Amino acid sequence: MRYLYLPLIALLTASQTVAGLSLPVPAFGVNARLVAKPERRDELTALLLQNRASTLQNEPEALQFSFGPDPNDPLVVHLHERFTSRHGFDVHRDAPHLDDWREFKASDPFFVPPRFVFYDLAEGSGEVPESKGPGVFCRNVDARIRPEARGDFLEVIRGIALGSRDEELCLQYAWGEDVEVPNLFHFHEEYIIGNGGKEEL
Repeated sequence: MRYLYLPLIALLTASQTVAGLSLPVPAFGVNARLVAKPERRDELTALLLQNRASTLQNEPEALQFSFGPDPNDPLVVHLHERFTSRHGFDVHRDAPHLDDWREFKASDPFFVPPRFVFYDLAEGSGEVPESKGPGVFCRNVDARIRPEARGDFLEVIRGIALGSRDEELCLQYAWGEDVEVPNLFHFHEEYIIGNGGKEEL
């Protein structure tokens, strides 16, 4: 299990109709890890701020765009995005306002290729929290489990997600299964700084 901690800089569901029935469509989550070259770090931050504003203003299906630096390595930036559905992400990926991102990405700004993971958010992932700005501490987590442990794992995680609603300092506990790899789960959590065990900024 890998934990990625970040100070924040900046489960809704849609529905679709199949054969006359309205079926829930899971919200769609994206977590990313970006490792910029030192001389491109400020450029990356400015670009993400610009893309965050453009995405949330121009894409009705975009629900969240959060990012921040790793407290242990300022060159590493962690990102979380949430959309009403996979379709919303597909629209985002082709959006004209991301041309600057595509140009930046093609200019060799990273030490290693960006790592993106994609997942359908599980029922009970909760709503997107109101923006709190500085003072919010986040982490992205990956967990790969053995198939025979899946049932017990899901029971435990659903209990944790439900219990997080009663935690005063927990703003968000979103999770879901990878869209391609079975039994690989991704999480995005947000806390107000001061929660036990979380590093202070």
